[in-house]
Amino acid sequence: MNLDDNDLDGGIPIWVGTYLVELRYLILRSNKFSGKISPEICLLNSLQILNLSDNKLSGKIPSCLSNLSGMAIERGLEYHYIIQYEVYRWAFIESASVATKGSELEYGTSLSLVTNINLSKNNLSDNIPKELTRLVELRSLNLSKNRLTGSIPENIGDMKQMESLNFSMNSLSGQIPKSLAILSFLNYLNISFNNLTGEIPTSTQLMGLDASSFIGNSLCGPPLTIKCSKDGEEPKEDEDEGAEESVIE
Repeated sequence: MNLDDNDLDGGIPIWVGTYLVELRYLILRSNKFSGKISPEICLLNSLQILNLSDNKLSGKIPSCLSNLSGMAIERGLEYHYIIQYEVYRWAFIESASVATKGSELEYGTSLSLVTNINLSKNNLSDNIPKELTRLVELRSLNLSKNRLTGSIPENIGDMKQMESLNFSMNSLSGQIPKSLAILSFLNYLNISFNNLTGEIPTSTQLMGLDASSFIGNSLCGPPLTIKCSKDGEEPKEDEDEGAEESVIE
């Protein structure tokens, strides 16, 4: 169900979760929905795409989103072929535009393999529920531009299929979990402009990301030019690189 970019307001109807139990795509972005995210959304066990971005939603992110088994159970290619058979059988081609990896991507025949949660650009607060890490088949998670606090869940490395992760422009604190370094499919990460501290975990995956993914925090280590202190002093920018930049200028 795609009702994006309208002037719909009020709360998200409870009946969406209680009557549309077979729903696989719920896209309500760019509306004027307000209030809390109803826990009835968690009843949509087949849901693969949940996009509530760019609304006026507030309160906590429901921990029961971990019940969305469509994003937690491994799906083989046979599932993709079954869905596509049903689609073509009824001469209906499913497609959706999905915000992921920092851009807007259009999915057609491969839509049945997409798993995405986008709750960005709202007024959501409190912690990121650790229960979300149970969604081990989720490939894209965007919680940016909210008012989230607390730390990034320690076991985020359990989300082994994750390709795109955006927690930017919140008030998250603490250190980056070391388990983030084991997400081997992760090719887009943005945790900029939070209150994160400490050393960026070392991995080929994270070191290959752009430094802009980490700015606006008190972080150190590659890919940033700020070296981590070993003697308890404040992290400082690499003096050699700073000197090179001044020469170039």
